[in-house]
Amino acid sequence: MCVGTGAMLQKRVPDCRFHLTSAQWAAESAATFLRQSYGPGTAAVPGRRDMWQSWIQRLRRSSRACDASEGRVRAKDVRDCSYIRVVVAAVIVSQVWTVICLNPVMAQEDTTPEPPAVSVDQVELRPVGLRRAKVLSGVIEDVVAESVLIRRTAGAPDVVPLRDVATLRFQKPVDYEAGLKHLQNFRWSEALPLITKALDEEQRPWVIREIRAARAEIFRAQRRYDECIREVEQILDSDPDTRHLLLLPLVWDERLGESARYIGRAEDLQSDSQCRRLVTATALLHESAHQQQAEAVLRGLKRNGRGSLGAIVELQLWRLSLLTPGGIRELAVEQWQVRLCEFQRELRGPGEWICGRALMVLNDYDRALTALLWMPLVAPLDPASTAAAIQDAVMAAKQAGRPVEAAALALERELWLSRMGQASAAGDAAEERSGSAGEQRSAEK
Repeated sequence: MCVGTGAMLQKRVPDCRFHLTSAQWAAESAATFLRQSYGPGTAAVPGRRDMWQSWIQRLRRSSRACDASEGRVRAKDVRDCSYIRVVVAAVIVSQVWTVICLNPVMAQEDTTPEPPAVSVDQVELRPVGLRRAKVLSGVIEDVVAESVLIRRTAGAPDVVPLRDVATLRFQKPVDYEAGLKHLQNFRWSEALPLITKALDEEQRPWVIREIRAARAEIFRAQRRYDECIREVEQILDSDPDTRHLLLLPLVWDERLGESARYIGRAEDLQSDSQCRRLVTATALLHESAHQQQAEAVLRGLKRNGRGSLGAIVELQLWRLSLLTPGGIRELAVEQWQVRLCEFQRELRGPGEWICGRALMVLNDYDRALTALLWMPLVAPLDPASTAAAIQDAVMAAKQAGRPVEAAALALERELWLSRMGQASAAGDAAEERSGSAGEQRSAEK
């Protein structure tokens, strides 16, 4: 194409030498266009760099072939060459673009797989045996039920069971990250406003569920039980198989005082809210007047429930053996402990607590001590329940003839009791503020 254009120029202007010849100017213009479109900084397809360099060389050779002999150019010829310069440039650029876009060979070279997703999200797996922990990098698309969906390549996302996950690292809102640090240090009053603020900043549905779970944990610790239930209900609407049902103010030990546990109402056993029916049934299971109705509600939830809901109901039904005189059987406890090995570690905590209490009844204090310490050490519940489990462990250590361990556990219990007092005081202050605000709104109306 370009050689023919040079020959045409030689016929049209036979005796000329431009300061910048028309063909050379067109060649340089097309070369600049190719560099900008397919230069080394933008060309990622193998072979494309050689292609555009070859085109530039061909254009320059054609421009040199169009150079005429020495001499001045007449004014008319200069005007003609200016016109030709524009026409030639347009023709060359348009044809080069057409060849690049429509050539089937180039189209085949342009077909490349989509690059892997780039993100700072990481899923660290638990080490197996002596192997090092494996880390998966990509984009966490969802954390639903008991699985993590992470996209590492252009294909379908990988599904990782939560029980195999040690740590999730993902981009968090600044306020959420700051609130989590306070939450890990049991400073619930400082954590709540930061985490609440992060709820308005986040768009990812699964991260919103995690933020709501943190709020539910704070409300449970502060004994703001109705707000805790509402938070978990919103999580359940987004993820019907959520693992966060354990954050509900469930009653695992009927020996706790009324100020340290949820007090259920019999009419809530007929509530439309699944969460409220579950919480109320656990709170009334030890009361003889409502035990049968509460048990029926739990069994109905177990038939229709799955995932963490079914596991929670199963553990609550184990409590019936503790509530029935002579209801503890050693074989049943053995079966419970085998069953607990299949649970997530958070769900296993209250189950081990129930097994520890049953082993205390059977006078197996060493095994009871191990079971009772699972929940406080691995996955603590609210401060009141954790302190109660540690108190049971203190009694088991004394009965097993381990006074040193018993003294150390007694100090740990005092620490949890202080945390419980701080959380209760913060909850009372929050209720007073909300009550005064409600009275102020009523007065304004």
